Amino acid sequence: FAIEINKRFENSSKKIISFAGIHPAIDNVEDCLKRVKDANILGVKIHPDYQDTFIDDERYIKILQVAKELDLIVVTHAGVDSGYRDSTVKCPPERIKKVIEKVGHKKFVLAHMGSSEMVKEFLDLVAGEDVYIDTAYVLKYLSKEDFNKIVNKHGADKILFATDSPWSEINGDIDIIESFVKDKEIKDKIYYKNAKELLKL
Repeated sequence: FAIEINKRFENSSKKIISFAGIHPAIDNVEDCLKRVKDANILGVKIHPDYQDTFIDDERYIKILQVAKELDLIVVTHAGVDSGYRDSTVKCPPERIKKVIEKVGHKKFVLAHMGSSEMVKEFLDLVAGEDVYIDTAYVLKYLSKEDFNKIVNKHGADKILFATDSPWSEINGDIDIIESFVKDKEIKDKIYYKNAKELLKL
């Protein structure tokens, strides 16, 4: 599906760039990610809660290690998932920290400002590490103070604008960032400059 979407938009002035999905139970991680790479797909998405696997499970470690070797981006849900409140959080900051220390993949993207609903833990354990975070979904639940604490500690160079549509609306999220940040260079990095660098556009 990702290959089909990317081909459909490859000659468009406004592109949709689709990533692949991968499940930790897959047997042939190397072959699967090599196919992703050969198809010019830039990365893969994982979701520990939906896939019922802790982020520091050896199968995710293997995916991240192979992705690192192939220079593929890995995006993961991070923190609390509102649909799984009765379950143990599968990708909390303490487990993310272990993964970063074990793999050190610089193209690892933690969705939801690094850990949805776990700001203090993220600031204490993960902020400042050499990974990306994105703004998907959580802006409307963050205070200006917490947002700027994250930006200041993690660094504006490692934050990507994202919305998690349809659960969060693009213009509304832009309005929130505009109200939180006055520095144009920081906003430009978050809105597009960091993504251009990560995606090599």
